[in-house]
Amino acid sequence: MWGRIELSQHVKVARKPPGKRELDALRKEGVRAVIDLRTRHEPLGDAAPPVAEANQVRAHGMDYIHIPVSAESVDKT
Repeated sequence: MWGRIELSQHVKVARKPPGKRELDALRKEGVRAVIDLRTRHEPLGDAAPPVAEANQVRAHGMDYIHIPVSAESVDKT
């Protein structure tokens, strides 16, 4: 598995962006949207850049939403 955590029946989070296999599994589970919180300056590692990820997600019949959130913008209290 790729570090997925189920917060509720309708909300799941992952430690890294989904690849093709994960997108296949998510679609089969009825997931309708993938929300990407990475900033454009965040290291990608082996993950696809946001534009490529958006295309992959849409090709699997899901919506792709990009809401960049930087660590500096998160209130730590």
